[in-house]
This record gives sequence, C-alpha cells and structure tokens, in this order.
Amino acid sequence: VGDEGHGELAVAGQSFVLIHDLDWADQLIGLGDDLTHYETLSPVFEEVDGYIGSAPLGRAFFTGYESNGEARVWTTDGTPSGTRAIFPSDGYAFSYDAIRSGSDWIVLASITVANTYELQVWRTDGTVAGSSTLAALPILDEPENSRLVELPGFFLFTSPTPNQYAELWAIPASGGTPTAILPSGVTLPRWDR
Repeated sequence: VGDEGHGELAVAGQSFVLIHDLDWADQLIGLGDDLTHYETLSPVFEEVDGYIGSAPLGRAFFTGYESNGEARVWTTDGTPSGTRAIFPSDGYAFSYDAIRSGSDWIVLASITVANTYELQVWRTDGTVAGSSTLAALPILDEPENSRLVELPGFFLFTSPTPNQYAELWAIPASGGTPTAILPSGVTLPRWDR
C-alpha cells in the first residue's frame, strides 16, 4: 500500500477492495481480478467504518465520514461507477448490518438528524433513487452489533436497551411500524458485551 499508510482487504461482490488508511484519511481502492492493478473507488474520507461485504451479499455497505462532519451509508460493487453514498441526504448514519432480499438489499443503520436518534431499516437497489426507509425505531443507546435477518414476509432486527440488553423487533417485508417480539421486559444478551 505504501510507506505512508496501511490497509484492510475486504470483499465487495466478486471484487476485492482495499480500505487504504493514510493515517489521516481513508479511501476505497478496487483491486483488479489479477490483483496487479487498482483503481480509486471513492473520495477520500476522514474515516471508513462499519464495512459489511461478502461475495454472497454481492455488494458492500460502509459508513463514510465526510470532511463536512456528516457521515452517510455508502455502497460499492467494487467499481468506481458502482460506488456512491445512498442515505441519508444529510445528518449522520452508521451501517450495522445488511442482507440480500431478492434483487434488493436491506440495510440496518443508525441515523441521527436534528437531535433525533433512530435505528432504521432501509431497502435499496444500490442507488439513491432506489433507497427508502422501511421502518424507524427511536433508540437511546448505540446499537453496536445489532443484527438483521429475513423470515418469510418479515425482517427481524435487534435494538439495544439502556441496561445492556437487546430487544427483538419485527417489521413486515413491505415496511411499517416495528413490533416488539418478546413480551415487555424480556430482553436478549447483547452480542457486544
């Protein structure tokens, strides 16, 4: 990667992506199929975090901390034309999980806009125009290691509680108001504790 920094190798679809750390900034670099050539995929970020990618997922999602103080959820398919910010248009977002659902992806992210802190579930086709919120749940605690799964007709996800536990929630696959799955007061151990 060079004397000035180091990197982290990741996967985006069928491509390898290097998260190049310059000690003062991060940038995504796409590695060619033969791993001997590369191309720049993203602008320079203050930091890249929350990277979620695998070959079965077919695309990667990550948080790009921008120089204007905002952070948005970005996506890449390992090409420059397939790398873009998808949501939110302003504010602060952090990606926690993503799954493939048919021809779309479902992304779980925390969103902060105007002092409102929510855990949101988004459906996206990888473009800004094809991204929309399926559900939003107000939260008080950082949703570290919150997870998302799909069941026939539903998406289930975990949300943190202030007492170091997690609650299990469900939404219809078409979107809607989250419903708590466990009875009130029953919680799960948090995976990050």
